[in-house]
Amino acid sequence: MLKKDIIIDMSEVEVRAALLENGRVVEFFFERVTESRLAGNIFKGMVENVLPGIQSAFVNTGFDKNAFLFIGDILFDEKGKTKTIEQILKPGQEIIVQVAKEPMGTKGARVTTKITLPGRYVVLMPGMNSVGVSHRISSPEERDKLKKLVEKIKPDNMGVIVRTVAESKSHEEIKEDIESLIRLWNRIQKKSELLSAPSVLYEEASLIYTLVRDVVDDEVA
Repeated sequence: MLKKDIIIDMSEVEVRAALLENGRVVEFFFERVTESRLAGNIFKGMVENVLPGIQSAFVNTGFDKNAFLFIGDILFDEKGKTKTIEQILKPGQEIIVQVAKEPMGTKGARVTTKITLPGRYVVLMPGMNSVGVSHRISSPEERDKLKKLVEKIKPDNMGVIVRTVAESKSHEEIKEDIESLIRLWNRIQKKSELLSAPSVLYEEASLIYTLVRDVVDDEVA
């Protein structure tokens, strides 16, 4: 039987955590208290310049280095229509972006307009319509049941990925998780209406909180 443990070491300057499966480290997590994590954070940014040659744009999110937005990371409104970066974005345009990759060295963060909001049982994807189920849920019956359940609950224009920990959870638990994430997205949108770019709309929770949300399940001792 699989036995999972989480070991956390906290000091004034850093937090380190390890996920063990049957005594072996399978994942390691690290966060410096003095350095804020950007991945997962959502910003109202301003397009600084558009680069047609590499189908990308630089977006001012309020940091020293502008963030990089590639056309493949842009959520399109119109389905099936091929567009170029210069047809979608113009310098001075304000857009909501999420950090997909932390800045490194001389490079700024990589951002996307394909927003994902992780909850306990699901991940909400505003502006999309697909429903996916974690491949770690192996039972075809359970996968089918969860997919049908989420398709009934979710509003139009919202995509959902069902997480592994949703297996065997009740209709109400999953519904509450989706509704909570929808409320969060509504708050982010309202904040965006009130603030001008560049500004922070949402900050990902601390390492300990995300560990509890993402890793803790019935198998954790």
